[in-house]
Amino acid sequence: MIYYQRKYQILEFYPSDSYFVQIWLKLSNIMNDVEFKEEMREFIRQIMELEPKRIMIDMRDFGYIVTPDFMFWIADNINRKIAEIEGHRVAFVYGNDSITQLSVENVIDEYDYDFYFNKRYFFDADEAKNWLFD
Repeated sequence: MIYYQRKYQILEFYPSDSYFVQIWLKLSNIMNDVEFKEEMREFIRQIMELEPKRIMIDMRDFGYIVTPDFMFWIADNINRKIAEIEGHRVAFVYGNDSITQLSVENVIDEYDYDFYFNKRYFFDADEAKNWLFD
């Protein structure tokens, strides 16, 4: 079920499975920094309210380039809060864009110094979903 939709992302939540999906849309390539922060704040607001055990972040159409300035902001404002939810898994699904993949992995791995969450990276959404429900 669609829980939230704007021009840059769709957020879905399936309560019976405690399954949350963030789907970035192609228009995310025109987001500015302020809009990116707004979208990420909405994402984390939903995550903190719903406390899902399974989170898929579908970045196959993600077009915003995460700059070094935002890497620390994401780690501090988003990743740290995701880590507060106990007993969950996060699957990141990439497309073929290696720049997006590198920027996301840098945000997650290089700034993962104060917290940990169970995460894996995938190129296939079905594989990611299978891992989340395994």
